[in-house]
Amino acid sequence: MAKPKKPTQDEKKLFSILTYPFFIVGLIWYLVDENMQKDKFAKFHFKQSLVLVIAYLIVWIAVSILWFIPYLPGILYTLAWIAFLVLAVLGIINAANHEEKELPVIGGYAKKLKF
Repeated sequence: MAKPKKPTQDEKKLFSILTYPFFIVGLIWYLVDENMQKDKFAKFHFKQSLVLVIAYLIVWIAVSILWFIPYLPGILYTLAWIAFLVLAVLGIINAANHEEKELPVIGGYAKKLKF
């Protein structure tokens, strides 16, 4: 049986970049590719993007509770979307530069994920 090859720098970078805007693609790749699960850089960016998605869902649910207040949910959704877009772009830039920088505000929570 052939020994699985280690991911190249370019493969790890591509994975890390894609996991921010296309979380489902990153999730499937991460679950299927054992090498990505073992790679420190790929795991760092996967955890950062996972925390970003979880935070977005929490904000979405919280804002949805305010549906009865005119205009407020729309304004809050827009602000949250812009904030999360900025955080995703920062994550992509960090991954493209092969840096392990935490995302502002939410990035520290990724360290607490143990897998």
